[in-house]
Amino acid sequence: MIQILNLSGLVADLYPETSITIERNNPLFNDDDKFFEDITYEFALPATENNKEFFSSGHLIEAENSVYELEVQTIANGTPFFAGNIAYTFNGGDFTATLKVNFGAVATKVKSARMHDIFTGDALPDYYTAAYMKTVCQNPAQYPFSFFPVYNESWDVSKGTTHFLVNPWDHASQSFSLIASMRRGDTTASGPFWKLKHYIEKAMQYLGFVCEGSWMNDPESDKIYVYSRYTPFTLSIYDSTVFLPAKTTIADFMKIIKERFNISFSFNLFGGVVRVQSGSSLLASTKSIDISDFITDINEISIPEKNGYTITLEADKQDLLFKDTVNTSDDEYVPTQRMVIGGGEINIEMKASTLKNKVIADYSMPATKQVTYTYLSDGVPEWPWRFIKYGGMKSVAGGKVFPQAEPMELTLADAEWYRFRNDSKYLKIVAMLPLYLLMEIDGSTKINVTSRENAYVQCIIEKITYNMENRDVEYIEATIDCHTVVANYKTPVLISPIDPVLESGIRVIADYNATGAASIDLEIYYAQSQDGSTGGIPRTDKATVLKSADQYGVGGSAVYFPPVATVRDSLVEFRVKTSVPKHAIIGGKKVFFTLKDGYYYTTGIVGSRGAGISDGRAIFIVF
Repeated sequence: MIQILNLSGLVADLYPETSITIERNNPLFNDDDKFFEDITYEFALPATENNKEFFSSGHLIEAENSVYELEVQTIANGTPFFAGNIAYTFNGGDFTATLKVNFGAVATKVKSARMHDIFTGDALPDYYTAAYMKTVCQNPAQYPFSFFPVYNESWDVSKGTTHFLVNPWDHASQSFSLIASMRRGDTTASGPFWKLKHYIEKAMQYLGFVCEGSWMNDPESDKIYVYSRYTPFTLSIYDSTVFLPAKTTIADFMKIIKERFNISFSFNLFGGVVRVQSGSSLLASTKSIDISDFITDINEISIPEKNGYTITLEADKQDLLFKDTVNTSDDEYVPTQRMVIGGGEINIEMKASTLKNKVIADYSMPATKQVTYTYLSDGVPEWPWRFIKYGGMKSVAGGKVFPQAEPMELTLADAEWYRFRNDSKYLKIVAMLPLYLLMEIDGSTKINVTSRENAYVQCIIEKITYNMENRDVEYIEATIDCHTVVANYKTPVLISPIDPVLESGIRVIADYNATGAASIDLEIYYAQSQDGSTGGIPRTDKATVLKSADQYGVGGSAVYFPPVATVRDSLVEFRVKTSVPKHAIIGGKKVFFTLKDGYYYTTGIVGSRGAGISDGRAIFIVF
């Protein structure tokens, strides 16, 4: 039996044959621009006098617009099942209604409210000191913000900035250096960076929910901070949302972090709780519900369509460190790395990004090259969301420490959900579930399944659909779309640095891990002179690969030979002056080297000038 109650305690009259279809989705399987979870479909209610009162006389033309969506509770067999809103229209004979449960009840607020405008009440009214900043950095788990240094070489010198650091750290004194003042123009940039988890909590608190879930309790999640270009002139800690881009709505925020961290939000309006978890945390969770005894049929088993993904983090086009240094005439900004999953067919450029890295001696820090703002007003650009990680002080030489943060690049952990989607098996299950069990299952639940053949698997639910009928029932038939959890992933993952696009010349990447050499010397020898004459002195270009790379160039350095545009049809020797190369690969073809005068050479790599030496092709040399 179904009962729908409004805030006044009135119970709506339902047709005896009323059936309300409920569809609960796992947001992790939705497109990144969607994050709804629970869907219901239209049903009719009779226009009884009780229902006219229930709907606040919504059948009258003079009724206020606000009455056409009411807060309600849905009770099934005496048990509270859903809380949310009921939206309806009156068509002359019946009321036609749709339940908006859980997230659906707050969706409008999510789309209109801006993160920047949420009052959080987490400001510190007093000026902070260098000693306070150090205490925060030493105990990051105890504070929702931190003050780690960020290298930035794009200061407005008219402000009197003394060096290239946000939150400058003095190694000699082992403390922060602050000279900001309301009365002086000589200031260093300083300000807190807030935790991503803190922003999630404040956004959900604004919507009326308390956060729970494995992602919120993961120590690694606690290390993620949001980069801000706001460095207050007053050395005060303002409300956390002041440090965010001004126009980002809660919906925008949820989409950004859902895409970047594969996070789902499962809302329960009854308990005022939102469960926050990532695909990885869901896969790793030991909590599951066994429905084996209630399965009536597994009517579809299939392998998923194999999708490959090429994923990059969008370069901040306001940060000059991301500008293509090779093609300086073009307004090109290049991400730092690329993650290829499987065949890489589907391109995903995540809106959220990170900073670059600046290595100094035995420590490093996030790096940028853009102006920061000591106050926010008209004219300040909307900067993109960028994330960095900080987990505490790093020990460095001389028994000293440094508050070292790191750029948050893509890792193998970011690939896990995509690999699961590629390698898991799809099941469509029909089960007769008791009401108490159905109440525990939502779109982000892990279930245990034992088939008739006694095969046991764990599954992640993609969608569960069932009908709530206006009659007393002990069991409800549910259709569950789910994916099996796999023990070992077969889909390969490659993370490689992105080299700037070269308009001309030759790029060389060497794999020489087994040579023991510190560097590899290379030459390109032109049989003709630079001016093309036959009697001139031959031209030789030289380069050195300074760092070893694996077969994909990960962690390695590429060297660049500029072209000699005036030389045409000049035969070329490509020379390796150090170590013994096995072969080279260019354009998918393998070529071999010949020993000559103490070095190895080949003429099979580049051919003549007229054969495309200026196309910027990469040469891979195996030693």
